[in-house]
Amino acid sequence: MSFGADADRLFFSAEEWHSPTAGADAALAQVLEEHARILSRQLLPAPSSFGAEVQQAIAAAPVAGGSAAQVARALHISVRTLQRKLVETGATFREVSDRVRGQLAEGYLTDPQVSIVEVAFLLGFSDQSSFNRAFRRWTGESPGRWRQRRGGIQLAAPGLGS
Repeated sequence: MSFGADADRLFFSAEEWHSPTAGADAALAQVLEEHARILSRQLLPAPSSFGAEVQQAIAAAPVAGGSAAQVARALHISVRTLQRKLVETGATFREVSDRVRGQLAEGYLTDPQVSIVEVAFLLGFSDQSSFNRAFRRWTGESPGRWRQRRGGIQLAAPGLGS
């Protein structure tokens, strides 16, 4: 929708701005802060190519799944143009998306304070088992096994986190 305004704005009184958020979710805030911290550690370089722009757009919206429609909207192009330009670079949207989400997953999994369930949530998966299947497709092993091997994290009991 466009209303011809030169910018989008919201106005709050000082009282509204400083008032506590009704229904605030401390656990969700902690997860989102962790997500921001991890993303800031893994900032991608400034885009120098279309592929880099797509990667940044996917990384910026993994909770929403970073769908082709969302990425195209963020880049101000149509989904068809997104797909066509990616094909020109020799990649598909799914390949680029899987690569970015796999890199983000590995970054999250190196932090022992981020649970595998949280990683699945942060990357936009509907549940942990969907994330586990995707991670296994990306790396050939389960997130729990990858974390144990890479981070030296000991699992509490055999089979946990796999």
